[in-house]
Amino acid sequence: MIDYIVKPNPFENNSSYGKYFAQAVSKELITIEGLAKLMKNRNLPYSTGAIKGMLEDMVDCIKEQLLAGNTVKIDNLAIFGIGIRNVEDGAESEKDFNAAEHIKGVSLTCRAAGELMSKNVKVELKFNKVENCNCNDNQGDDDDQAANDGEAGNGNGGGDLVG
Repeated sequence: MIDYIVKPNPFENNSSYGKYFAQAVSKELITIEGLAKLMKNRNLPYSTGAIKGMLEDMVDCIKEQLLAGNTVKIDNLAIFGIGIRNVEDGAESEKDFNAAEHIKGVSLTCRAAGELMSKNVKVELKFNKVENCNCNDNQGDDDDQAANDGEAGNGNGGGDLVG
């Protein structure tokens, strides 16, 4: 079940400023160690430590591939890639563009794949409106909060990788 709250769009320069949108809220932050324990509870023939080690290696490998310029797809979950965060003003022309001056950093992009795509899960989803949440209490470090800072209503989030 997807819990959500309803909030107004706070971005004044957006055409939907002040209009209300649903925002998904998380009940709990599951870490790699937590995933390893959950996976062990599925009666896998591996120890929690072995599963955790494999997940940590997977994360390292995915980061390595992303920073090498590749896109990584985990079937039935997501396709991960790198997005570039540009400075607001941009360059006057392609000739004037300077990466050191005009690129602010990179961010992680993620889009659903396979069974997790909207067209495949929409009929299975149930929504539950909550009046309030401890949204910032269980989202992780400040660095992880970037994934929750997307514009209201667009459904796309991204977190900083570097920069």
